[in-house]
Amino acid sequence: MFNRIPWKKNPSLNDIISTLETHIKEMHPDSEEYSKLVDQLGKLYQMKERNSSSRVSPDALVSAAASILAVLLILNHEKLGVVTSKAMGFIRIR
Repeated sequence: MFNRIPWKKNPSLNDIISTLETHIKEMHPDSEEYSKLVDQLGKLYQMKERNSSSRVSPDALVSAAASILAVLLILNHEKLGVVTSKAMGFIRIR
């Protein structure tokens, strides 16, 4: 009934979540311990979301760098041979 979950010495949040998910799968859904563990799992996912939401995604960084590079290339081209500006059309604003 009260099986101990094996833990590493310093487990990461992902390790705790995966171990808890494995332990929950082995339990009966009607048990009281099952509902407590599911609540704890929800709290762990909220902690994981809070920790990762403050970072800028790599896709956004690549997109911003590509937009800036495109504008710089167009401006450099216009500097060498005067053409009406089309640089603002290449910038994606989200």
